[in-house]
Amino acid sequence: MSPVRDFKIFTHKSLYPMTNARGSCNGTNSLLLRERRHEDFWTYGEVPIMAGFTKASMQQLIDESKLWVREGNKRAYKYIISGVSCLESSIWMNGYPDSGISKTAILCHDYIETSERDATFKKKIGLEDCKTEIRKTLEWLSKLPASVKIRLDANGALSHDSLMRWVDALWGNAQLDFIEQPMMGLPSEELMSFMQQSNFPIALDESVVEMGSPQELLEHGWSGYFILKPCLLACWESTLGFIKKNPDKTVVSTVFESPFGYEAVLRLCRHSNLVPGVDRSVYKGLPHEIKRHHSFPLALSGVFSSDLDSLWSEI
Repeated sequence: MSPVRDFKIFTHKSLYPMTNARGSCNGTNSLLLRERRHEDFWTYGEVPIMAGFTKASMQQLIDESKLWVREGNKRAYKYIISGVSCLESSIWMNGYPDSGISKTAILCHDYIETSERDATFKKKIGLEDCKTEIRKTLEWLSKLPASVKIRLDANGALSHDSLMRWVDALWGNAQLDFIEQPMMGLPSEELMSFMQQSNFPIALDESVVEMGSPQELLEHGWSGYFILKPCLLACWESTLGFIKKNPDKTVVSTVFESPFGYEAVLRLCRHSNLVPGVDRSVYKGLPHEIKRHHSFPLALSGVFSSDLDSLWSEI
């Protein structure tokens, strides 16, 4: 049977605005691809349309998708390469839910309280004066159970000096999982030197995307953690291979994909030993959401391929 291909533009709003040091948004757009591999079996790919990451106009994405529908993988694609790589990945070979479950880092927009002792929270920083945020964070930690873990994501908003203030305040604090992407761009020589001389937990996120792959960043000399957003990387099989080789250094993370891209991301989470950053609560209960994607604990490889096929027909 010859391949059948299709694409759609998908827009979904979140329950509330998502804010970080770069700004605020309350929804995302995605380019969705699907291809029938054999009778009644489809695979899916997604290209998130995100300011600062998507280097193409909507029309360029549509034009290249039309070319892909006609010619498949006979060409090298510039703009939709991540989506094509995803739908060609081995992750779709397991077309049914399994028993794998995982907790996820909970994205919190305030200094929330909890009695849960096994929770991991992710909190954005770089939104206020550094001194004020450090004081509020330390007060917050003092009220949380000692076993709770936190991840502080700066989205590149810190300078080296302000990062060192955070380091001084949190040095030796067992509640800190890591500080994520403290500064913009690739890691500076100062940061690389600091990492070589200390074991302070720092993770890079946007730097992985800028470098092109986690392997490139590893070869560049990065010794900290890697936050991997598969939908923003060119090759899903390479990303999968990196996670398998570095399960204690990699965190699989979402960019608030559609349910199709999110399902693909979940299928990578089982290969990492670290708590994934795939909290999707900003979409819970909204149209076109898949209930199993909001289970607790979270099901990895959460849905049948047929469930995605049905959803495709609805959007």
